[in-house]
Amino acid sequence: MISRLFVFAGEGVDKKYLITGKVKGISTGKLFLVTYESEKPDTLGWAEIKDENFEFVGSVNDVTPAYFCIVGREEMIPVMLENTEIRVDIDEMNLNIEGGKAQQLYNEFNAIGANIAEQQIRVQKDYEEALKSGNKRKSVALQEQFEMLTMQLREQELKLIQENADHVITAYVIVLSMERDSPELLKEKYTLLGEHAKESVYGREIAKRVAKYDQVAIGQVAPDFTMMTPEGNSFTLHGITGKLKILSFWASWDMSCRQENVNLIRIYQKYRPKGVEIVSISLDTNKEAWKKAIGEDAMIWANGSDLKGPTSDITRLYWVKKIPHVLLLDENNVIIAKDLYGNVLWNKLSDFFKKK
Repeated sequence: MISRLFVFAGEGVDKKYLITGKVKGISTGKLFLVTYESEKPDTLGWAEIKDENFEFVGSVNDVTPAYFCIVGREEMIPVMLENTEIRVDIDEMNLNIEGGKAQQLYNEFNAIGANIAEQQIRVQKDYEEALKSGNKRKSVALQEQFEMLTMQLREQELKLIQENADHVITAYVIVLSMERDSPELLKEKYTLLGEHAKESVYGREIAKRVAKYDQVAIGQVAPDFTMMTPEGNSFTLHGITGKLKILSFWASWDMSCRQENVNLIRIYQKYRPKGVEIVSISLDTNKEAWKKAIGEDAMIWANGSDLKGPTSDITRLYWVKKIPHVLLLDENNVIIAKDLYGNVLWNKLSDFFKKK
């Protein structure tokens, strides 16, 4: 007999969800059903696994993203709860969950990402091989192909968001990708949401993130920070003065960043006498690699890093999603431009000093 668990999310709820599942390779054990809609995990209940099978019965007032956690295993398996029948099949290589409209929508979002990601992995592998062989033309073409795939993913996701704008699962899926999305893309996704989705716990979370993005929008004063130099000294962003400041986020291991450093050297040589300063913040985690790259690239301006890579508080504060990431600040530390590289940065500097 399969163990059955009754979980009630609120009184007066007549309909229930019925989850039947199979975990291949695990004949006995325990499985928990957990939600994270508050700051702390909320365990809805647990079920026994018997002869690889388990079953949950419960009820929810609204669509609720939840997770299966099998005792003794680290993975968390998402399931979109609603009062309907849901079927779960789990093995080492595959996961299949079929249920109501919420689960179907979640599966559609996943399918888009999985399809594009598979193609991007192949392109990325070919790109790395082209770089190693010195085939610049092929590497450029592959980089363009990768960016095209990224654009396809964005277009398909936005279309699905627009078609399901007021669904809680749509807001939930947007939350899952918030760390990867640019401020502009996240705002675009949030704007598409309906009121019900915006008022959900996930919609409110997106709104908070959008508000934080506005702190580093063009026209805002760039948030100050303190950073350590390779020699162990410290400096503050606002403590470095100039008519213009170039704030560049980079990493020693990224070839695009290293190429842009060459561009910054030429800019520094020409425009430092006119009051331009550069502040480079590295996303490195290896101090020696960082110091070596600074020497090789002749970066004689202010260099800082907390050696925490993408998890750095500074990169999070400035929402650095890709590198190089360059901001242009005026003498009052107001952000006047973003994402300037190569000739575009040269033209911006030229226009600025012509006006002066």
